[in-house]
Amino acid sequence: RADLQPSQPTADSAAQNNTYSAFTFIQGQPSVLLIEGHNGEATPLLSALRAASITVNLIAVKDTPVDLRELARYDSVVLDNVPASSLPPGAMETMQSYVRDLGRGLVAVGGQESFALGGYFRTPLEATLPVDMSLPNRLAQPNTAIEIVIDHSGSMDEVADGGARKIDLAKQAADQTVTQLGTDDSLGVVIFDDQVQELLPLSPVDDVKRIQGIIGGITPGGGTDIHGGLAPGVNALANSGAKSKAVILLTDGVDGNSNVNYDDLIRLATANNITITTIGVGPIINTDLLSSLAKQTGGRFYHTNSGANLPQIFTSEAHLAARSYLNQRQFTPQLSAPSPILKGLKTLPDLYGYVATTTKPLASLVLASDSGDPILAAWQYGLGRAIAWTSDAQSNWAKNWVSWPDFSTFWAQAVRWTMPGQTASSLQPRVTINGANANITVDAIGGGGDYINGLDMAASVLTPGKITDTLTLRQSAPGRYVGEFPAAQSGVYLIAVRAAGEVSSTVTVNGAPTQHTSAFSETETLGLAVPYPAEYRDLEPNTALLQRLITTGLSNLQPGQGAQKLLTLSDGPTLLLAHNLIAASAGHPLWPLFLILAILLLPFDIAVRRVMIGGGELRQLFAAITGRQPRAAFAPAATPMQPLFNARRRAREQQPPPPVSNHMPVSSDNPITRPSPLAAPLDTSSTIDAAAPPSDSLAARLRQEQERRRQG
Repeated sequence: RADLQPSQPTADSAAQNNTYSAFTFIQGQPSVLLIEGHNGEATPLLSALRAASITVNLIAVKDTPVDLRELARYDSVVLDNVPASSLPPGAMETMQSYVRDLGRGLVAVGGQESFALGGYFRTPLEATLPVDMSLPNRLAQPNTAIEIVIDHSGSMDEVADGGARKIDLAKQAADQTVTQLGTDDSLGVVIFDDQVQELLPLSPVDDVKRIQGIIGGITPGGGTDIHGGLAPGVNALANSGAKSKAVILLTDGVDGNSNVNYDDLIRLATANNITITTIGVGPIINTDLLSSLAKQTGGRFYHTNSGANLPQIFTSEAHLAARSYLNQRQFTPQLSAPSPILKGLKTLPDLYGYVATTTKPLASLVLASDSGDPILAAWQYGLGRAIAWTSDAQSNWAKNWVSWPDFSTFWAQAVRWTMPGQTASSLQPRVTINGANANITVDAIGGGGDYINGLDMAASVLTPGKITDTLTLRQSAPGRYVGEFPAAQSGVYLIAVRAAGEVSSTVTVNGAPTQHTSAFSETETLGLAVPYPAEYRDLEPNTALLQRLITTGLSNLQPGQGAQKLLTLSDGPTLLLAHNLIAASAGHPLWPLFLILAILLLPFDIAVRRVMIGGGELRQLFAAITGRQPRAAFAPAATPMQPLFNARRRAREQQPPPPVSNHMPVSSDNPITRPSPLAAPLDTSSTIDAAAPPSDSLAARLRQEQERRRQG
């Protein structure tokens, strides 16, 4: 950011553009953790990376960090011929999170103890790498068959160095062996003490959890019968059609039957190409017998006092049994897909071996063998990147590469490709300001300089207001993709460009050209700083536009009129305030709209005027809609005397008012005296006659009718 202070502030007409800012990525010295499987193996790779000005920390495999915070100090991790069984517990899970969640890099370099031969099968390390350890193109019949023969005598219940029981270490080693085998391999388990039990008949490894559950049920027993336990395993393998057959025998004692003869078993094993590897645990073992069995059948003899390294021994034997993974011959790697890893490299030396793997569907196969197997594969895993190099990086399979002048360049570009922010990409993006918008241009160029076409490319733009906008970039030329987004707001815009698709190339397989399609997936990040709005970038008048407007004028809205002339350069300033532009007016008939509205409202007007709708009708309508019957109004039941009551009421209404009395009004001087009850009775006949209704009245007729009915 730059802030400019004018020498004469009063002469500055726009102070908003006195500040300018720009965006760039600043990268420090890259740092790499190099882990070697065996002492001295990583020396050529260490020298190549340091020659490219990359800071490298070399450690042994036993010192691999298991703390993610410690591993996060490095930009990338390189494994040089590292077997999975040698890594500390939890190290593979840490590396997986290191790449997937932290966005760092991982490079796996091959050798005879790496990939499938190093026990990567079904581990977090395999999930992180762009290759699978299984080989789908192997023969249909089981290619590898292993019989594990375990001594579970009472002495196996003893505690070995490290605090674990020997039987538990043996079960752990057998479990590890199961994880190294594929579904096209076979496994059998035989346990013995003084009795022999075929715990798991030789069968395909189709359910790892079930097999591990069977092994986990092994418990210590009685004596030791080595010959009895070895015989079922050898016989089962002799009847198997597997390409590679091996017996792994584990015991911590001496055969209880010293007179038994092993010659028949040895002859059967050698006749069927069965190797017997023997492992003796503890000081009390028959070393001569175990070493003789291994030597005569082409196996190996191990003697360990602790038993802690049993899982590593079993895993190593499983790898050696799977000889189909190991390919040792001279060939020239074939370019399968363009990649920045090979930028500037025209020719590639021959290799003399590799470990067979399978490219994952979303990975990019960069280099392939003459059989089409992956030699160099790369992919995006989560937020990070990973590379698999299935040959080695020393003077064994890659002896021509170690002496190659571009050996350091190749490995530097490969490792840098996995690092966050280290630009060794096929995508070359740039962004420019165009008025109130910004233009994105991305060139997709392969390692050989050829254009990459047909990609699905998009850009995510994070605006200064923390709003993310996604736009699709379209291809405008060979290898070029463009797009535009609004950039009127001042501030920093972060842009992430993502490209995905398929890249086709011709690969020579077994001497014949073969069309190969590989997945392509890359991302690049760049930024744009907008220091101030667009109106402050160019303060000079647009003379060309003004001259064109003066010459042509503005279009006249009045029909038949020409263009209205504007001010000319010779006009005086008084014309600026002159209202001499012709006012434009236009009419639009509204009667059709009102006519349609009147027609629509006419039925409602008629309905309101002519149709009487009361509460009863509304209740009936409600009942018809809801399906409920309206409640009937309550009417009191009629009684037999009701007509009489009604007649009496009418008679009283027709009776004339009573005559006016001639008696003196009552006053305080003439009080009313009530007759005494002892006085003579009053004559009420006159009163009754006076109160009786006339004989021709309705009441009289009703009374007479009632009397006749009573007498009759």
